[in-house]
Formats: sequence, C-alpha cells, structure tokens
Amino acid sequence: MKIRGCFVSDLHLLSTRSVGTKLWQDFRGELMRFNLLVLGGDIFDFRWSRHGELTQSLSEVSNWLEDLLEHYPHLRIAYVLGNHDCLLASQPKFHRFPNKFVQFKWEEHQFGIGDQLFLHSDILDAGENLTQLGLYRQRFARRRSRPWLGHAQVPRQSRPVSTKKFS
Repeated sequence: MKIRGCFVSDLHLLSTRSVGTKLWQDFRGELMRFNLLVLGGDIFDFRWSRHGELTQSLSEVSNWLEDLLEHYPHLRIAYVLGNHDCLLASQPKFHRFPNKFVQFKWEEHQFGIGDQLFLHSDILDAGENLTQLGLYRQRFARRRSRPWLGHAQVPRQSRPVSTKKFS
C-alpha cells in the first residue's frame, strides 16, 4: 500500500497562548486523504497549560487522542514527543494507548519510516545529539518559574533597553 502521510507539530494544545485548536479543527477534515499521520511533538503544551492540575491536562490529552483514534481508524499515527509534551513518556496511561489502538505508536525522540526520519525541532537545542536531548528536556521542564500557571509569569527586574543598532 502506498503511504500518503502528513506531519503536524507544534499545535501547543492546552495553552491559552496557542491558536492550535482552531488550526487543528480547520485541518481535521483533511485527514481522510491520508493513511499516516505523524504528530511531531508539542501537540500539547504542559508548560503553559490552562489547567491548574496536571491530572486535568492529562485527562484532556487522553480524550483528544481517543477521539482522534476512534474517528480515524484508517490512520496509522506516530507521535514523536517534543519538549512541551515529553512528560507524557512518564505517564502510564499514555503507555497503554498502543495496546488499545494498534494503529498508534509513540516515540520519545524520533520516528522513521522507509528513508524518512521525523524529529521534533528541539533536537537542534540539544546540539543535534540524541544523547543530550533527554538532558535538554529535563532542564527545559525545570525552567518553569511557577508550574501550572498557564501563561502567567513572575515579573522580573526590568533591564535598560539598548538603543544600539544591529550592524
């Protein structure tokens, strides 16, 4: 069977700062044209989630994935985690999805099919080194000033703005 695939990444669903929900709703109808969907990371954004509790965010993710898998059973779906959704790798419920839905698989760092390799762009932040990617994601997750506040941030001291022009 010929593979007709598409790659979607960086929707940042869960975040109030994202327009990903609208983009996804506009795109969903196109999924009937494909037999492979690669979700390329940061589909969800736990760092800036609008939910106060991790359990609420995980419940929404579970519902979203189940809805996708039930409505498009013809699609093989590969989910490559990104830096904003990599905490899914530590969630037992997420590990059960491939058992419940045989057309679904997830990969922590990369997905390959034929001569195609799919990665999330945070590999560049890790110096293009898969060994360093796990360390980068751990540091990224710890950089939250205050967890689960959505897009609220703790104010920092202001610094003078440079008026020097770039050459």
